[in-house]
Amino acid sequence: MTKAITPEFRTVDGLRIRYAEGGSGPRAAVLLSPWPESVFAFEQVWPLLSEHARLLAVDPPGFGGSERRDDLMNPKGDGGVHCSNHRRL
Repeated sequence: MTKAITPEFRTVDGLRIRYAEGGSGPRAAVLLSPWPESVFAFEQVWPLLSEHARLLAVDPPGFGGSERRDDLMNPKGDGGVHCSNHRRL
């Protein structure tokens, strides 16, 4: 797998989500983007982390390249999207 962040898109529950996967190793790590950032918030640490774990980073709704929906622009809505994304990505 590549060590550079290469974003992709997937539609989850009708919402277009941008995410990045990479890395290898015995562990898996889900990287939650600091609000209001994007998957590129991890650009400096991605190469190091990718040597030790399979990585998944997701842009929150309305940030980075993910689609915005007003009903998700709050902690409860955003949290539900993260749970749904991690099950489906």
